[in-house]
Amino acid sequence: MKIKEIYKSQDDDEKVELINSLNFNDYEDKWDLILEVIQDENEYDLARIEAFKVIEIANIPEIILDRLCDVVINLLKNENDYDVKNYAFIASRNLINNSIEIKNYIEKIVLSKEEDIDIKHNAYSAILKIKDQAEKTKILNSLLDDEVFSKYAKKDLN
Repeated sequence: MKIKEIYKSQDDDEKVELINSLNFNDYEDKWDLILEVIQDENEYDLARIEAFKVIEIANIPEIILDRLCDVVINLLKNENDYDVKNYAFIASRNLINNSIEIKNYIEKIVLSKEEDIDIKHNAYSAILKIKDQAEKTKILNSLLDDEVFSKYAKKDLN
């Protein structure tokens, strides 16, 4: 039986536990399930959040990377559930070096004066994962005049 079939037969709490187990187990259809769960606005929000936690720490296979980045950038821009959106930003730490679109959007969010502070903090944590030092330094320098993030940027530039 495929993991997606098992997942669909579970109650909400069991779904969360099953998604959590994907951190440690590999299944043929693991990434199909994760993609399906994070995209489904009608899915239990804690299951979606747990799926983002998997994305945050997983070694993501090349074969799924572009599709996953496309889904995540769409959720970063359009997700309505506040907690799910925050976890999408947290998960983007693991994707920021694989998608120019994610990197550019996260930079835009962290520099935004209107964005929610928690979203901005999670976007900032993704900025710190940028491997290109010149690019990361440029973004951090642009935050030196920011009322909230200047102290973090100064610390992280040193």
